Amino acid sequence: MERERAEAEAKRAVMSSSGQQSPGEPQMAPADWWEISYQPDKAQAYAALLAARSIDAAATAYMGDDVVDLPVLIRCGLALCVPHAPLIVREHADYVTRAAGGRGAVREVCELIMHAQGTLQGALAAYLK
Repeated sequence: MERERAEAEAKRAVMSSSGQQSPGEPQMAPADWWEISYQPDKAQAYAALLAARSIDAAATAYMGDDVVDLPVLIRCGLALCVPHAPLIVREHADYVTRAAGGRGAVREVCELIMHAQGTLQGALAAYLK
């Protein structure tokens, strides 16, 4: 999928779900973007998030890197993955990051979404003084 289309699709809610806590939690994205869930059943966590926030699946983005992410990737509005994800995952992704997992992939997605929403420049403004 082309970057422009991905940016247009990125005007949505974002969920982060993991079987374990990661030291690389999103730092730059607005806190209200993220619902972080640490549980092995990602599809169940995703369904619970949608129900709790009354969000339509088409209004969500999800980033995965393995086959356990497929149940959510095929249901969300914007499916994202990293380049080292298995082929089956990449085939179901709308956007494959240029950066590898652990090497800026989440930041790339955050910036993609923020750019699409018109909030990236505002977030960077303090650093450009």
